[in-house]
Amino acid sequence: MLGLGSALDEQGECRVSAISATDDRSSLDIATWGQIPVTHVTTSGPLDLLTGRRFEAALGVARPDLVHLHGIWGIASRGLHRWLKKRDLPYVVSPHGMLDRWALGRSRMKKCVARIVWEDSLLSGAAFLHALNDAEADAIRAAGLRNPIRVIPNGVALPSLETAPPSPEGVATGQDNRRSLLFIGRLHPKKGLAELILAWSLLPAAVRAQWRLRVAGWDEGGLLAKVQSLTRALRLEGDIEFVGAVFGNEKDALFRTASAFILPSHSEGLPIAVLEAWSYGLPVFMTPACNLPKGFAAGAGFEIGTDPVAIADILAATLNDERALKSSGQRGRVLVERDHVWSTIARAMQGAYAEAVGSRCVSA
Repeated sequence: MLGLGSALDEQGECRVSAISATDDRSSLDIATWGQIPVTHVTTSGPLDLLTGRRFEAALGVARPDLVHLHGIWGIASRGLHRWLKKRDLPYVVSPHGMLDRWALGRSRMKKCVARIVWEDSLLSGAAFLHALNDAEADAIRAAGLRNPIRVIPNGVALPSLETAPPSPEGVATGQDNRRSLLFIGRLHPKKGLAELILAWSLLPAAVRAQWRLRVAGWDEGGLLAKVQSLTRALRLEGDIEFVGAVFGNEKDALFRTASAFILPSHSEGLPIAVLEAWSYGLPVFMTPACNLPKGFAAGAGFEIGTDPVAIADILAATLNDERALKSSGQRGRVLVERDHVWSTIARAMQGAYAEAVGSRCVSA
């Protein structure tokens, strides 16, 4: 959202503002939005969550010509939809993979109720639904939605690869000279982290002598304790390093000190972490569920599944093939430069916005 909003703002054809709930990093993150106005909304009690009244008030101040909603399943969506419909205000919804079959299967009954009570009416009333790729567009159709879909991928900011800055304080760099296979993402069961740890235990000793697994991301639902316990049970404490959530310079340092990237995910919209890894010239191991088949076609990604034995087999066959790793990473960088810089993405989104509202485009 920050990348898209900043690129739209730089193009000068849209005035962009952001409205968001708060979390423990809101006061720090707001500085990264530059000149884009950001309104943080706090809620107090179930009534606020149900009606979305404070979001409505913030929208009333912003007076947008179009609203772009990111993500679904928020209980405040019911009130927001009523507010948007009353004002006949066009809006766009980006499900971000939340309508994929695997995602719909999680907490299935709760999501069925949510769809009946508020979510389907919100989604079906959108000027268009934003899909990150053709696979997500297919998932949206499979979910029964028939309004227009615009397929526009995620983007990234391209880092310079000419110099590598020293690792900043707070980012562990490993206790030996082994190369690192990097995982970055929220610690959620859909990311396949437990399967990856099991796979690591199956690698030949010769591979583990050359490589370590570095895991970065914030905990969700207590998964961190479970995967750390699994790591101890498999006696992999010396092989797997948990570095916690990383942002900004800390994340940049992790990418620059990594030798490869992995995402054994069960379900994704279009993972920015993979695009970021490619932008740093890293070879990527990923599942078809990451919805980047062009990465496989271009030789920029090594295909893995979610079975630990199969993951271990592919890693064992590839991690010490330096020529294959280097070639794959270079192709990934070219792919991102061609298809996923934010300026290109913003032009496509601007065109879709313009179709939704006519010649004016002021989005929130």
